[in-house]
Amino acid sequence: MGTVTSAEFSPLVCRNAADEAIHEALRQFVGHKKRYTVKKLQRKSGVSAKMIYSAIAPVGSQEFRPLNRENLLSIMAAIGADFANEVLPKLCGIGTFDIPEHPLPHPGEVVAESAEDHASIARAGADGMFCSRDHAQLRAVGQDHIELGLQLVALGDKPARKARAA
Repeated sequence: MGTVTSAEFSPLVCRNAADEAIHEALRQFVGHKKRYTVKKLQRKSGVSAKMIYSAIAPVGSQEFRPLNRENLLSIMAAIGADFANEVLPKLCGIGTFDIPEHPLPHPGEVVAESAEDHASIARAGADGMFCSRDHAQLRAVGQDHIELGLQLVALGDKPARKARAA
C-alpha cells in the first residue's frame, strides 16, 4: 500500500477560477457608471487605486494583478454581501448576507413574526404538498426567515442587559 502525499491532493477552487470570479464581480461593481468609481472604492476600502485598476484589468493581460487576501477582504467589506455573492457561489456554492446594523426589534416582535411565518408555511403545506401558488409565498417567508436569523445573530452579538431586581 502506497503512502498518500500532499502532491496527490488538489484544492477545491483553483487560482484561475478565483481570479476570474473576482475580476467579473469587480467589473460589475467598479468603473464608470457603476456603483463605485475606483476612487470611491479606494476611499471606502483602503485599497490603493493602482491595486484596484490592476484587479479589473483583463485577466491574462500584463496589467492584471490578483488582489491579495487583505485587499480582497477589504473590498468585500466595503461593497458588502452583494459583491461576495458574485464571487462565493461561483467558487464555493455558498452565499452571504449583511448582518443588520439598524436598531434590532423587540424580542416580542421577533417571536410574533416567527410564529406568523411558521403559520403561513403550515397553511401552505396543509394539503400535503406545496403547489405552484405556494412558491411565491414560501420564497417570501424564506426571505423573512433569513432576515430574522440575521437579526438573531446581531442580537447574539450585543452585550446582554442585566435583569433588574423586582
